[in-house]
Order: sequence, then C-alpha cells, then structure tokens
Amino acid sequence: MSSSGGGHHHHHHHHHHEKRDVVHLTLPDLDAAAAASHSRASRLAHRAQLHAAAQEDLLLASAISEQMKRIVASDEGLDDGKADNVLNSSIPASPAVTEELDDIKEYVKFDNCAELRACFATHVQLDMSHGGKYRRFLFKATIPEGYPETADPRFDITSLALSDGACDKLQSACTALAEKARAEKTPKAILHAIKFASEFARTNVLAPAFEELKNLPADLKRINSNCKLLQAAATTGDVRIMASTGKYRCEFLFSIPPGYPGEPVAITALHHNFPQEFVTSWVAQAKARAELKADPGRSSTAAAYSAKLPTGRAGAGTSEKVRKGAMQSDSSARMASKLVHELNERTQEEERRRSERLSTSEPQPHLHEIALYLVRDCVCQLAGASCRLCNESLLAETPLRSGKRPAGAVRAASAADGKPDRDDPAVAVDYGIDRLVCGHYYHDKCLAEWMMNPPFDKKCHVCSQPVRHHKYSESAEKLEARWAKRQERLREMDEVASLMGL
Repeated sequence: MSSSGGGHHHHHHHHHHEKRDVVHLTLPDLDAAAAASHSRASRLAHRAQLHAAAQEDLLLASAISEQMKRIVASDEGLDDGKADNVLNSSIPASPAVTEELDDIKEYVKFDNCAELRACFATHVQLDMSHGGKYRRFLFKATIPEGYPETADPRFDITSLALSDGACDKLQSACTALAEKARAEKTPKAILHAIKFASEFARTNVLAPAFEELKNLPADLKRINSNCKLLQAAATTGDVRIMASTGKYRCEFLFSIPPGYPGEPVAITALHHNFPQEFVTSWVAQAKARAELKADPGRSSTAAAYSAKLPTGRAGAGTSEKVRKGAMQSDSSARMASKLVHELNERTQEEERRRSERLSTSEPQPHLHEIALYLVRDCVCQLAGASCRLCNESLLAETPLRSGKRPAGAVRAASAADGKPDRDDPAVAVDYGIDRLVCGHYYHDKCLAEWMMNPPFDKKCHVCSQPVRHHKYSESAEKLEARWAKRQERLREMDEVASLMGL
C-alpha cells in the first residue's frame, strides 16, 4: 500500500479488530456530541455506535448520528431499554417498508408460535417455536437501503436446537425466495420469508435430524454397497432404510416423532427374509437404545444395552488389592485403610457425578446411531457369520421366502450322510440359531453338543466372554455331575452289552 494511503490503511486496521471504530472514524461528530453531554446521553451515544457498527452501514450510521445529536441536545432522559427503540424507530422507513412492517405485526398477532422481538426500518427479528423446543430458531431479516426496489434483505437464522446445516438451508431458502420476489416484482419478500420459515418449523419433522440424515447414505454404503436410505419424508417423519447383504435383506422403518430427540424414534421391520425371532430381538434392542438416548436420565433395562455407560464398579478391584495389602504389616495397615477409605469415597463421588450427569443430560439425536447398529451389528453380522463350532455359515444359503418358519417344516435329513442339505428350504429351518447374551451366534445343535461336554466353564469363541444363555443357565458343578452320571450309565450299558456278548 502506498504511503499516501496511510490514513486509509489505519481505517482498515481498525475495521478488522474492533468494528466499533468504523463508526468512530466516520462519525467524529457523534463522539463530540457524546463527550459534550452527561452520562445518560453518552450511554445512548455508545449504544448508537454499537448499533451502527453492527449494521456495517455508513449511511445508516450517519442517520443515527443525526438522531443522536437531537437526543443529546434535548437529553430526553430515556432509560436504556427505550433508547434502542428510539434509535431504531426514528430511522425513517419508505412507505413500502412501513406497510410491510405493519403486515408483519398483524401476521404475528395471529401466529401464536412466532414472537416478534424487533420490527424496525432497519431489521425484523422473530423467535419461532412452531415445532416445539427441538425445532426452535431465531429469524432475523436485515433491511438494506433500497429495499424492496433495488436490494434484497439479508437473512440470519440461528438456533440452539437445530444444527448449523439446517439453519443454513433454511437461510438460503429464504434468500432465494426474496431474490425471486424482487425479480418478479412481488411485494413483501420479508413477510413471505417469515411465513415460509414458520411453515418449515411447523411441518418439517426431520429438521432436528438434518445432519444425521446428511451423513447416513455414505455411512450405510461404507458398511455394504447394497445398504441404502430409501426414503426420508420431511412432513411425516418417516425414514426407510434397506439393509442388504448377499441374499438376505431387511427393510427398516424409522418414524421420527414430533418431539425428537426428546422422544425416541419408533422402529419397525417391514420386509425381511431372516428368521423372525432374530428380527424381533434386534428391534427390541434398538428401541431400548433409542429410549436411553431420548431420556438419558432414566435408568432402565436399556442401560444394559448401552456399552457407553460405566458399570459403577470403578475401583472395586483396586480396593481389593489395597485391603490385601493392609494385612501385610501393621505400620502400613493404617495407611492402607486410609487408602481404602479414599478409594471408596472416590468411587462414591464418581457414582454420584455420573447419576447427576445422567439426570441433567440432554436428549441425544440417535437416528444415525441406531440405524447403523441395526444394519452393521445385526443384519450384516448375522448374514455374513459362520458358526464358530462347525465353521459353516449360520444361515441357509437360500433364505426362506418370508422370515417366518414354514408350518410343519420337514425336519428329515435329506442328504445321504445324515446331515441335512442346507439349501433345501424345507430343511434349512432345522438349522436353528442361538444367540448368546454376548451377542454372538451359534447353531443350536452345535451349541447343545458343545455345552453337554466338559469343560463346563465355556467361553464364547468370538469374544471370550463366559457363555450365557437361558437354556444353559445351570452351574458348572451341576452340569459336571450330570455329565459324570451319564458317563457312568454309558459304561454300565457297555458292560451289560459285553456280558451278553452283544
């Protein structure tokens, strides 16, 4: 920059750091007026500066400055709250804008979900809560000079509830609406935008799930190229997803309730060709997860499904070690008991903090997480899995037509070696599948055979957790005793057979 532009450079420097200074530099008379007056008027002047700076509109700033000189001269003794209104309402509006502002006020009177925060020649601001607290947002339209003939209003949509992406989308829709209105010479673009925004808030049930739905298609494709988002209907809140791998598929319907994420998403399996009992169990687990996300403070059976939550036995193992240490010597005993005490206190404190966090925590959006859980951890896992005991695939190569077991399925072995032919749909159902508590699958026959023989403290072949299943709930001792008895009976039978020379 040339030296002749030194002063100019100074101006820019301030513009970046402190917006207020733009007004200082362009309106020295405002400063003088403020300095000449006493405190209230100078406070008003300060407000005017801030206001003008926020508008970043120098013409407007000089209009405010004129108004300020009048206020300062007469020092009307206004309180701070009214000052803003004096400043704003005193800026003259064109007849067209005045008429539109009157219409906006009239419209808001009859719309009980829109609250007018500001309605001036410079800007209009509304608080919109048509869709409840999870779809609430602030609508602001800044009215430029030359509106509506030569300039478009600038819209700002901000929200604590909706994502930035959803706000941006609504904002650009309002902007497009205003541009179209000016091109077609339709009056009252801001009023149209307000009506559009309130309609959006009232009818778009999917707005709180905007980011989740944006990322879902790519994430589903990453799991399996045949998994896809089939439909997302903004007004009904219905989201349909196809989870498909190999010859197996399941279509899920997620219904987003109006109070999402504070209300859990409802889940239904529409069409599938899996064994029905698995699909029923998947949906039940997904619902439990959804309820936990929608109401994190509620402790329920759902907590069992959420791996995220600590079990609350923090430090139990450590304190055991400390107690053992306490016995080692008398001198260290006192110290050890102190440690044990501190540890217990800390555990209680953690527990208390956790329950506090749970009771005060906000509902979490959960559509994306639950959809991926069903697709990846349920459908694709079962369809691609093999039984870790016999290493054959868990499901028949060819699915049964529906997910239900056919009535009176032939349970005869059709193949010569006595093993049923897996591809014969009538026989395929005989390959029942069992799911352990840890979530891994085995053929029920393989599992039964394996569980009947020692050792009896079995661990899952996939995750090494102890095998837990309602069919095999007996203790290892009982199983062992029964096995020993059976072995004895077999030996007796053998002896009888050899005595009789069989």
